[in-house]
Amino acid sequence: MKKLFPFLLISLLFLITVKPAEAHFPATDGDMTVTLHVDPNDDPTAGKQAHLYFLFDDDTNRFKLANCNCTVSVTELGKKQIYSQQLGAYKSSKPSIWGASLPYIFPERNVYKIVLTGNPQKTNEFQAFTLTWYFRVDTINPGLVQVQQKGPSDIEMLLGGLGIGIIVLVLLGLFIKKEFSHEFKT
Repeated sequence: MKKLFPFLLISLLFLITVKPAEAHFPATDGDMTVTLHVDPNDDPTAGKQAHLYFLFDDDTNRFKLANCNCTVSVTELGKKQIYSQQLGAYKSSKPSIWGASLPYIFPERNVYKIVLTGNPQKTNEFQAFTLTWYFRVDTINPGLVQVQQKGPSDIEMLLGGLGIGIIVLVLLGLFIKKEFSHEFKT
């Protein structure tokens, strides 16, 4: 059993290094984390109305949307800014976790840079923030584009995990072969 411990340890490391996919897109600046959701299903269709939803999480609990000069801007990659709008509180008859939203029509299939800036109306109400997301509008390959990656991509993680898995299997095979050959010699 002691000889299986390294194998189990390496297997556990493999399982925890694989990054799960996210349905929504969080971004952080200082104390503020904002999660972006683009409806419908984070897969908008060019030329059809979508909604940008924002969920705010302030570590200091000082942020209130009513006290924020929050602006959303959209830039089509490789072009100038094509949209800018003040962000207000989400108003709906149905309860929702989303703190703010606005409708938007992505004009064509492309990658878009969505920027949310928040400045307090009064000094020191909360920390000012600027958050950026790169979002692909493409019916074939929708979702967030990792233009400014801070870590390895999902493919790199998968290949790394696969490589570790192969190494573990080879080592396990050598260990088993050694154990069987040792038993037959005695």
